[in-house]
Amino acid sequence: MDPLDPSLLRDPIPLFPLPNCVLLPGTVLPLRVFEPRYLTMTHELLCRPVGKRLVAIAMLIAADEGLYHTNHPRVRRVVGLGEMVQHTTTEDGCRHILVHGRSRARIALEDKTGVYRKAILKPLPTEPGDMLSTVAASVDEVRELFAKLADAGVCDRELVETIATRAGSVAAMIDLGASHMIESDAVAVKQRILEEERLEVRAEILALHLRGLLDSSRAPLGHGDPGRVWPPRDHLN
Repeated sequence: MDPLDPSLLRDPIPLFPLPNCVLLPGTVLPLRVFEPRYLTMTHELLCRPVGKRLVAIAMLIAADEGLYHTNHPRVRRVVGLGEMVQHTTTEDGCRHILVHGRSRARIALEDKTGVYRKAILKPLPTEPGDMLSTVAASVDEVRELFAKLADAGVCDRELVETIATRAGSVAAMIDLGASHMIESDAVAVKQRILEEERLEVRAEILALHLRGLLDSSRAPLGHGDPGRVWPPRDHLN
């Protein structure tokens, strides 16, 4: 994934608050847009050149979900900055869009006065300045857990091999692993990984979750969750 051009963040970016939804760098989020204010946002994004159709996906704070239909619910201050890369319009006027995660970002200033919210964003680093030994050790543990989960039949071997070998960087591997290997109902874990600037800590958080999956797979029959579906389903919006 090419680095994001910082000049694209000089102007306010549309803010799309959603409950239980996290966009990590390098991942793709499908969304169904039907509210008039966000249809307006989508139309205005389409008026921009390709490559500049940026939108920030912000997770609503649960206590404020009742205010979702206003511009005033609180959101987590670290957001997933994405680029709208595909769109289709349905017969009923809704739009299906794909948002590709480009970067982590922090809300520096917010404007709630328009039809939809906008924010001035400060990009946060995804790649480390150097690969310290602690980073390498944490990343190696994640790779080992991927292999063990595949051997145990907990997840698809092709999926984990693709994540482990074809990601463009170790940071991308961690983000893709978190997106695919953390269940959709564990959004707090994904948000924690999104907010964490230190790669080794992101790797440790993911490793802790993967160890939990592995331990669950080894539990005696009758003690697991018979309703778990793997891989996790896509987020529905």
